[in-house]
Amino acid sequence: MIIIMGSSGKETEDYRTELNKVFQELKQKNTEKNAISKNLNNLYDKVKEYRSKRLDCFNVLKSSKSEREKLKAEVKSLVSKLKEHQEEKKKFGSADNPRILKAQITKIEWKIQTEVMSYNKEKELTKIRKEIEEKLKSAMQKSSAFKKEFSTRSEIASKVFDEQSKHENVIKCATESQKLRQEIESASQKISEEKNKRKQLNDQINSLKKRIDEIKTVLKEESLKTIDNEVEKSKQGLKDKIREVKEKFSKSKKLTSDDILVLQSNPDEISF
Repeated sequence: MIIIMGSSGKETEDYRTELNKVFQELKQKNTEKNAISKNLNNLYDKVKEYRSKRLDCFNVLKSSKSEREKLKAEVKSLVSKLKEHQEEKKKFGSADNPRILKAQITKIEWKIQTEVMSYNKEKELTKIRKEIEEKLKSAMQKSSAFKKEFSTRSEIASKVFDEQSKHENVIKCATESQKLRQEIESASQKISEEKNKRKQLNDQINSLKKRIDEIKTVLKEESLKTIDNEVEKSKQGLKDKIREVKEKFSKSKKLTSDDILVLQSNPDEISF
């Protein structure tokens, strides 16, 4: 609190000048504070956005890991199935081409039906045809085993490709999640710094407001003091005028209209 003792007009003017200066400084500090508050809001929005993206990334990561484990299990099952097909294929040994064997059977049947031959010759051709038919049966079974093996290998390759894609998604999401975590930490650090700046500004603003209140109090006291002085001067002037009128009246001098007004306005002050 400022204590004023006998402040002059110059001192009062100095206080008014200081008051204007403090008001300008307060305005500047409030502008800086508003800018910091705006920056903080932007940082809060960024952190919210980063966290949302990181959550999305986490969900994709979780989903990709689950799907990858499922694909691994499926590949393991298919590998077991492939081994079964390979074992099945080994049972038949080596076999001729089914297409060639079918052509041989057709040729023998045509020969039996169209050519004149002895019973022994026909019997021999019939035996050969049955042998070829057995070979064809074995070849067809082996061909089926080959198809099953090929189909299983293709399915394994597809699953492995999908599993690798999921693995790449996991790596990508993990990298992105780490980057987002760093962004969140960086933004959080900036938020902390901006909050400290705003706190310092709040302290400065409160100090300036306090100074403004102090100066206003001083100026108010000075204004009241000036009014009191003017009232005292007016009272003293009135007393002097009443004394002058009394003297004129006691000396039987002519009273002016102002003199009469003084007497009428202050009857209690007049005693002769």
